[in-house]
Amino acid sequence: MRHAVLVATTADEPFARVCGWTVRAGWLHPLEARELQEALTPCPDVTAPPCLAYPAPALHHPDEVTEENAHE
Repeated sequence: MRHAVLVATTADEPFARVCGWTVRAGWLHPLEARELQEALTPCPDVTAPPCLAYPAPALHHPDEVTEENAHE
C-alpha cells in the first residue's frame, strides 16, 4: 500500500465536521491540515456540501505503551 487515508464525518447540522488520518508505518496518524484539505477536495464538476475540518485525535497502536495501558 502506497497511500491511504481515513476520513470521518458527522451529520451536517448545520455543517458536517470532518477529521482524518493517514496510514504511515502500518498505523493511523492524524492528517496534517494540507493532507485533510486534499482528501476533502471533490473531483472537478462535483459539488460537495461545506464542512468544518478539525484536528483528528491520535490513535494509539494496541502494542504501544500508553498511560492508559502502562499498568495492565
